[in-house]
Amino acid sequence: MTGARGPSRPSGGGDAERVPHARFHNGSPKLSEAMRQSMAKDPIAPILWEPHLAALDRRVEIILKGIRDCIQKNGKENVGENNAENT
Repeated sequence: MTGARGPSRPSGGGDAERVPHARFHNGSPKLSEAMRQSMAKDPIAPILWEPHLAALDRRVEIILKGIRDCIQKNGKENVGENNAENT
């Protein structure tokens, strides 16, 4: 099946497997740590200050809470990239 953003992923794994970005919220590393490690290689490091990195993690939490609330309100089968074309 093809959604608005390309082929849909087969179900079977956990949410972190189907939604790669969920790993930044559900475990290690957090998005801030991944960014910190990635940017450490840059010749002009540090690029972002620690308060900005912490803000990334807060924003991930806010976004994922919004997604969870949407799923709770509309049902998992009605929320996702395959439904983007129906909006």
